[in-house]
Amino acid sequence: MLLFAVGLLALIPARAESQDRVGFWNGYLSQNNIVECVNDSAAPVQVTITVFDRSGKTLNTIPARIPALGTEHFALQGNDIVDRFGTYTVRQTGGAQGNVHCYSLFYRGAPRGAGELLDYAYTLPTQAALRGFSAGTYNSMNPDVAAGPVFNWFTIYNPNDQAQTFSVSIYSANGDAHPTKAVGQVRLEAKERRDFALGHDTGQEVGLYTITPTDSSKPYYAYLVRYGIGTGRFNFAFPLIARSAVCDSGLVPASTMDPATNWAEIANPYSTPVAVKVDVYAASGRLVKSISDTVQPFAQRHIYLNEYLGSRATGSYRVQCTQQNARGFLTQSLFYGHRTQGSSAVEWAYASQPFATPPADQCLSVPVNTHIGAANWLNVVNQAAHGSTVQSALRDASGAYVSDLEGPHTLARGLRKDLSVNAELGQDIIGVGMVSGTGAIRSELLRVYYRQDGAIGTILNMPAQSTKCSLTQTESHSTPVVNNPHATGHGEHIPASDLPKGVAGSSEVRIRSTSVPVKAPNPQSAFRTVCDLSHYAYDDPIVFPNQPGRSHLHVFFGNTGANAFSTAESLRNSGNSTCRGGIANRSAYWVPAVIDARGVPIRSSGALFYYKSQVGGDRTKIQNIPPGLRMIAGDATANPGKLQNNYHYYWGCEGRFTGQHRTIAETPCTAGEKLEMHITFPSCWNGQLDSADHTSHMAYPQNSSCPASHPRELPVISFHVSFPIPANDTRGEYRNWRLVSDGYEVNRNGGLSLHADWFNGWDPQISQTWTRNCLNANVDCAGGLLGDGRTIY
Repeated sequence: MLLFAVGLLALIPARAESQDRVGFWNGYLSQNNIVECVNDSAAPVQVTITVFDRSGKTLNTIPARIPALGTEHFALQGNDIVDRFGTYTVRQTGGAQGNVHCYSLFYRGAPRGAGELLDYAYTLPTQAALRGFSAGTYNSMNPDVAAGPVFNWFTIYNPNDQAQTFSVSIYSANGDAHPTKAVGQVRLEAKERRDFALGHDTGQEVGLYTITPTDSSKPYYAYLVRYGIGTGRFNFAFPLIARSAVCDSGLVPASTMDPATNWAEIANPYSTPVAVKVDVYAASGRLVKSISDTVQPFAQRHIYLNEYLGSRATGSYRVQCTQQNARGFLTQSLFYGHRTQGSSAVEWAYASQPFATPPADQCLSVPVNTHIGAANWLNVVNQAAHGSTVQSALRDASGAYVSDLEGPHTLARGLRKDLSVNAELGQDIIGVGMVSGTGAIRSELLRVYYRQDGAIGTILNMPAQSTKCSLTQTESHSTPVVNNPHATGHGEHIPASDLPKGVAGSSEVRIRSTSVPVKAPNPQSAFRTVCDLSHYAYDDPIVFPNQPGRSHLHVFFGNTGANAFSTAESLRNSGNSTCRGGIANRSAYWVPAVIDARGVPIRSSGALFYYKSQVGGDRTKIQNIPPGLRMIAGDATANPGKLQNNYHYYWGCEGRFTGQHRTIAETPCTAGEKLEMHITFPSCWNGQLDSADHTSHMAYPQNSSCPASHPRELPVISFHVSFPIPANDTRGEYRNWRLVSDGYEVNRNGGLSLHADWFNGWDPQISQTWTRNCLNANVDCAGGLLGDGRTIY
């Protein structure tokens, strides 16, 4: 098995009735050629890889075995391919047919002293063979104009046993036939591959090519690779496969992360204009821009997506014809990464093209590879008109189950989710990622390679392919989830460096004497504390213990060390505290992040936490909160068809009562005010510190009394978390905000999935003090009073 693998080559099944995969290799530019194959069947398969030169002459054969549900990587190296190019086939010779798909990969090592290992890396997935008319685009424009044009190399291949002739036409950006380029009639002999320079030999320009075979029933293959040069060497390369035109692109990935410039390229390969609508969506699935345009014959449009997504954001776009009987268009999403914001120099680039979603009885799979420091991210987008329940599984090279990437969760229409492979698989390992959905989904793997200074050096993308793999509940989730309150989510996975920052907190016990008296109950006896923001993290030590990065994004208050590995002991004995009282209160409080319409988190300005008595009842029965207690309030799966009560869970405006609103959009807050979430926890306890669903060990009181099943009365904990509304938001844009856990359609008001987590970290002597002197004594200890002449501060 080859464990070191990243790179190029185009793998494509020649005919629906044939099990051969056809690929391309290129030994120029000291390129390394790798083939990665995945076996989605439950039994091992035998394959034979046959390598041909560009005329179809056999150079080598490689027999191999691919384990069930596993992957195998093959190197096409040696003197036979140096400074040459050609093709190869992958044929199954044993095992279940139709369950192997492959990717062709290519990479070029960086020169010594370049500060990175790779100049570039790219990949081409298995695709259906072309038949009849197809088209593609060329583009030699380099954002870094001083670096010279981008090289465009066009490949066409005839896999048939007879010669085939093609008419290839080249057009300029304005739709005119190119004045100096005329490929014209191309005759390819049986099994012949031919490559052409396209665009870069006449400077920096963009345009279109079309391919019309003389026999539209015979298969062929065509693609183009763009090679970028900067700072005296190659610094990026990516392929674009020739396609038939479509009238609906589906959702195509968009991203301005790192920073990057992102362009939607739309081309009309026909002699009549095509009217289109382009919809741009944030990662949350919310529509942020709709554009109507007409693309003239053989011309192109380029839409700058940064203008609508903003910086360091992800999302998607969709192009559709707006006239009946339209012939269609081509589109692809082009990403250019820059070392710094505003720089024209391109450090990396790749492109995403539309591709088909799987039938209901199939799923998507893709090989993963974390060698040489590659970070692997599997993004999933729901293309259905409704929510889709998504499941995932991660396997190692042998096919052994490793874990699910995330438990079964619902993606709202248009929502994009990014899942970290490395967090589950580790480094220097190859494997297989699988994902399926109850609705139409698409998925793409990004492999990110870093420079020595930590900046991104290379990104390659691999669209997951539709296969016959299946994900059962036992495959996709190793432990059953009962009402998992964190199984849904909106928003992209944002690097920690780009998340809102909190405060350092205090490492001391902060208690002092005071002359401020306690007050009469109003109407409940109460103790309260205020906490500043600690941090944002994709962790949940209650639901996903010891699984960093597994959760949707949370806002943490209190213990600054709270993370996926936190325990009752670690919280009580370590970490600063952002709450009044300092480390007298090392409890961890967390809620789902609030995001704007672009999927960007809103920074919380802090939170007020109450510990109260029930309304009515015998307050002398309230017990001190036991060390190690943890609990969850609310339901992250709540949606318009499954509402929570708006007594325990509601939204309002800080500092004034405006009603108890179920959604953010219903609140009547004004610019400059603060949106406030309110969550009240159950206070009746059955004596267990936790339960399987993290809620059943607690219950809400009934008629001011605890039920017999949960007889012990604890303080009523309530969260009141604030999010500032910009002073210039005079149009009420904050009403488009959502929770990351809102896993329902984004055209419905956000905020229904209110929930919160609490993990006790109080010094038990201090919590006993305010329980006895405030709650049991039936007084209101305002402002952090302990009821004994002291106060927290």
